[in-house]
Amino acid sequence: MRIGIIAPALASLLGVAWADLVIYEPFDYEPTAEANNGRFFGDSSQPYDAGMGLGSWSHRDAGGNGTANNIAPTNEGDIADEGVTFTDVLGNELPVTGNAYERRQRVGQVAASAPIEPPATAALTADNSTMWMSFLFQDFGFSGPDFGIGIHSEMMVSDDNQGLETPGYGVGFGIVARSGQQRNIRTAVYNNSIGASQLAAEATPTFNGPAASDVFLLALKVNWNPQGTPDEIFAFIITDITTEPEENEAMAMDTFDFDLATQQSLDVLNFSDTQVGYVDEIRIGTTFDAVMGRGVKESSRQLAVKASEGNLEISWDSEQGKLYNLRSSTDPSEALPPEWAIFEGNRDITATPPKNFLILPLPEEASRLFVVEEFVAPPVVYFSDDLESGADGWETLVNDENDTTEWILGMPAGSTGPLTGANDSLNAFTTNLGNYGPGANISLRSPSVDLSAATSAQLAFEVFRDADGLADSASIRFLRGDSLDQLGAEVAIDMTTLDTTYQLLTIPIPQEVLGVAEVIVEWNFQSDDSQDVFSGLTIDNIVIGE
Repeated sequence: MRIGIIAPALASLLGVAWADLVIYEPFDYEPTAEANNGRFFGDSSQPYDAGMGLGSWSHRDAGGNGTANNIAPTNEGDIADEGVTFTDVLGNELPVTGNAYERRQRVGQVAASAPIEPPATAALTADNSTMWMSFLFQDFGFSGPDFGIGIHSEMMVSDDNQGLETPGYGVGFGIVARSGQQRNIRTAVYNNSIGASQLAAEATPTFNGPAASDVFLLALKVNWNPQGTPDEIFAFIITDITTEPEENEAMAMDTFDFDLATQQSLDVLNFSDTQVGYVDEIRIGTTFDAVMGRGVKESSRQLAVKASEGNLEISWDSEQGKLYNLRSSTDPSEALPPEWAIFEGNRDITATPPKNFLILPLPEEASRLFVVEEFVAPPVVYFSDDLESGADGWETLVNDENDTTEWILGMPAGSTGPLTGANDSLNAFTTNLGNYGPGANISLRSPSVDLSAATSAQLAFEVFRDADGLADSASIRFLRGDSLDQLGAEVAIDMTTLDTTYQLLTIPIPQEVLGVAEVIVEWNFQSDDSQDVFSGLTIDNIVIGE
C-alpha cells in the first residue's frame, strides 16, 4: 500500500507528505528470546503478519523446518526484547518502532520468508519505476556476517549461499554479505537459478570480524526499465537519511534484464543469516524518502482539509482503479501514518477521478492530523474453490460407453503424476484418482457462476498434466447455466506437455460469456484406445476473477 499525500493539522492547516512506502516490517511482535526457550520467530505462537504489505512470516532452518511450538530448533531466529536505533552522521534519527529480529545461537543457517501482498508487488515492480529497500543490520561478531535479504519468486532456504528453495528455480534480487572473515557487501541477482547468478561486490569489505559491527543502515535501489533495456541495481551504506545518494556513490552495482512478467512474479520477501546479529526496520517503497521513514515537503498528490459550517471538508487527487483509506491521529508521535486508525469507518473508498470529496462532522478535538492511504483495488473474484470443502455444486459426467474413467475428488494416487493436491493439499479433481483407462470421454462441470457484472474476467486453475503426450486431449467450454448452450469458442488444454509439478493456467474468458448471470465451466478429458499407465489430468484451486 502507498500512503497518499498531505497530512495537514486542522488547527493550522500546515502539512507534510508521506511518500510511497509500500512494505514496512518493524518486527513489532512479542519477544521470543532467550534462544531455545520454546518459541521462535515464525512459529505459530502469535500472529507474524503485523507488518504492512506482507503476509505471515515462516521460519526455516537446515535441521528443523516446520518444528512444532515449544520444541525450538538449536538453529533459530527470535524476536528480541528491544529494537535497533540509528542516528546518521548529521545527528538525524531514523524513525523506529517495535522490537528487532535477532539471532544469538551461531549454529548453521536460518532463513525467514513472508509472502508479499499482490498490491505491494504491483506497486514495486512496474516498468519505468524505481524501487528502494532499506533495513538496519548489526553483526554480533565471531567471523563476520553471512546474510542475505531480498525479494524473490520463491522462499529462501537455509544454506550458506542464501539459496532459493530447492528443487525449484527462481528469480529475484537482494543484498548479501559473503566470503571469508572480511565480508563484502554485494548485490545479488537470481535469474532462473537456486543460488545468485550474479554477484557484484564492494571493493573494500565493510565487515571485518571477529569484533561486533556498528549498526548499519543498508539500502538497495532498483531501476526497472522495459525489457531490452537493462535494469539497474545499486547497494548503499546510508550515512545521511536526508539526502538521496547519487548512483555513482553506490558501493556495489550491477545490471540485469527482467521482463515485466518476471518482475511481477516477485512475491516473497526473504532474509537469512549464518552468523548472529540484528535485522530491523525493513522498509520497501518507491522513493528514497519513504524508506528513510520521513516526510517530504512537496507531493504531486494533494490532500486538502478545511472546516466549514460545522463540517470537515476533505478532498484529494485520485486515480481510476485505486481505493483509499482515510487515517487520522491526534498524536502523530505515537505511530507512523500507516498505523494511524481508520477515521470514522472511511475505508476502501472508491476513486472518483480527478478528485474525491468527503464531508464529515467536525471533530471535537482542537487539532487532528489526516492522511489518505492509496492502494490498488484488489481484483474482483467471481468464483473460487480450493476443493478442500467437498464438491458441493460440482457435476461429473461419463460420456462414453467404456466406463473406464471418471472425474473423482480426493488425493491423487496414480502410478505417475501428483500424489497430493496443489500446494500439498488433500483434494483435487483427477481422472480416476489413479490411472485413467482407454476410450474415455468425461466431463467435469463447475457450480454456476454469476458473471452478469463482469466486463473482463479470466479463469485460472492449477493443473498437472500426465497423459501419453500424443493422442489424449482435454478442453474447456463455457456453458449457459439454464440451457447448457455453449458460450464462445472451446479452449484446448495442451496435453502434449508432461508436468512435473502443478502449473498455473490462465485463460481469458471469451466476450460471449461476460454479462451472463449463470455460467458453468466444463472441463473435458478424452483418451485414445491405448492402455497407458498415467494419471491423466488433475485440476485444483479454481478461480474466476478480473
